[in-house]
Amino acid sequence: MATTDTLADLVARVPDLDTGGGKKKGRETGKLTGPPWPEAIRDIFDPVLAGGRDAIVGLVGMLTEVDDGRDYKARYTLHGLCVYVCRKGKEKERAVVIDALGAQLGGSCPTPIQEVIVWELETVGDERAVPALAPLLNDPTVGPDAVRTLVAIRDGAAEPIRKALAQAKGPMRLHLVQAAGQLGDKQAVPHLRKAATAADADLRITARWALATLGDAWAADLCLKGARASGWERIKAVKACLLLAETLAAARDKRAATDVYTRLREACGADRDAYVRDACDRGLMELG
Repeated sequence: MATTDTLADLVARVPDLDTGGGKKKGRETGKLTGPPWPEAIRDIFDPVLAGGRDAIVGLVGMLTEVDDGRDYKARYTLHGLCVYVCRKGKEKERAVVIDALGAQLGGSCPTPIQEVIVWELETVGDERAVPALAPLLNDPTVGPDAVRTLVAIRDGAAEPIRKALAQAKGPMRLHLVQAAGQLGDKQAVPHLRKAATAADADLRITARWALATLGDAWAADLCLKGARASGWERIKAVKACLLLAETLAAARDKRAATDVYTRLREACGADRDAYVRDACDRGLMELG
């Protein structure tokens, strides 16, 4: 197992910044080119991985809360490892990295360090990282990053997103609504319908889009109500109606799709809405 000194020596093998960057607040600045990949694997990544879980935890411990560039070698090493273990044949090492990173989330771990871990889990994580990410979903600081990472992982992500959405308030609710739509979670529909009637316009817009993406026929009233609004909300509501009709048509729900196209066409009788009526006519024609 690698000792702290050995780990520090390995991280120190990352090349110094390219010259010519100058100085800033007593430190050199410049671009990091990094070692050739085969050398990084041989001299840095494989030796660090040989240290197992403790080496990964130790690497996280070398990160600084303020990203001022002073810990760039540790950050490079951590990210490089996350990329490296995603290759075929490194499944066991990947599991070790996921476990080690996930174990650092929550508790006394500083928020800026948790953010770095969550970002790296977006690269290396799979469904094994979901239990560690789920508790962060109501955190206003780390939560948005955790949502994005869970959407990237996908497998096993829908349930914790849905549970968090059921209780979410404030800005996090918007992130979770969007995630539910991206994940295609039809079980989240009741929460999305509720969000589509919220006081916040951005939340209503996003919820309508999510419902349209999921092909929720009962969302037609909500989307058409938005089409009677004004400005940006109306534009997005019309798009949601068209998307809903297309989704329903793709699901071979001809009756529901026809209903959405017909009602949207009737709601858009003004001269400025000629393009909307044309889109509805084309959709109806394709439905036969």
